[in-house]
Amino acid sequence: MKKTLIVLIFLTFVLVSSVFIFDKYYMPLSCILSDLSSCIQKASESQSAGLIKRVCDKLQEDKCIELLGILHSRAMDNLIPPVSNEYCNRSESAFCAFSSIAYSISGDRKNAHIFAQKGCELNEGVSCAILAGIELDEDKSEEALRTSLKGCLLNSAAACAIAGTIMIEKGEEKEGMQFIDRCCQLGGEDCCE
Repeated sequence: MKKTLIVLIFLTFVLVSSVFIFDKYYMPLSCILSDLSSCIQKASESQSAGLIKRVCDKLQEDKCIELLGILHSRAMDNLIPPVSNEYCNRSESAFCAFSSIAYSISGDRKNAHIFAQKGCELNEGVSCAILAGIELDEDKSEEALRTSLKGCLLNSAAACAIAGTIMIEKGEEKEGMQFIDRCCQLGGEDCCE
């Protein structure tokens, strides 16, 4: 009887430990047993790019984007590229902007440019706005204007703001203000002032 009790205690310990390790390092149990918001919350608190990647693989694209947005809002951008790069390279354009922003924040201008360009080529407006900003920093205003016009056509408020600002600086105030107005219509509050 005593040996059976020891074996049961040992097995219980192993089972509880396994569940704890599975929850913490592989996949939060909330992703399996609970609602999606709990899963996203637990993954965003994990500080593990591998765990975030596994959770994203389980989620629908918009929920994975929501998770990356939470990471960005918490200044955890270093955890974003291991997830977003792979999705961007699979031509899932919304993820390219996340990679580009994360690389920009870390000071990696080369990769920021690569992922912004890829996203813009995949017709993702935010990526076009980021690429236009990079081109402006490189004193390539003509390229930045073309890129920002494309982004504005793809409904990026930031891209419209960049296009409008470039045109106003070139002396094309009327046309530039039309893009600033478009930025406001797309929700760019700074453009509405």
